This record gives sequence, C-alpha cells and structure tokens, in this order.
Amino acid sequence: MAQLNTEQILQNFTYSNHIDFNDFIINMHNKWSNARALGSKITDKDFKNIIISSLPELWSSTTASLYDLGITSVNAIAHL
Repeated sequence: MAQLNTEQILQNFTYSNHIDFNDFIINMHNKWSNARALGSKITDKDFKNIIISSLPELWSSTTASLYDLGITSVNAIAHL
C-alpha cells in the first residue's frame, strides 16, 4: 500500500511557476527514489514522462521532443 501511495504522490505532483525549478526536480527525484525503495517498478523512461506531464501546458513546445524513446530522464532534465 505504501508503494502505491508513493507512486501516486509522484504522479500527481505538478510544477507551477512560483516553485524553483531545481527544487522541483530534486523533489521529484526524491519522490521517485522513495517509490523505488518501496518496490516500485517506475523506470527511468516512466520517470521522464512523469516529469514532462507534470509541467504546465505552456511548456508543450519545449517538452514535445522529450518524449523521444532514446532520451533519458537526465537528458530531458538537462534540456529543460
């Protein structure tokens, strides 16, 4: 049950412009690490997609190319 809760917290967390972006990424990474420590199977690709989907719609022109299967979460974050 704890694993499901941590996964949902990660997937429901969203970015807003009043949050420092670096702090947001650190927070997201910590949530992912917590979920994985509890047995979550969220992959790097899944994590990358969760980050992209947590961003506001206004970012869509920046994030569209990041769904490429070959881009890791680290590369996507560096691009953002």
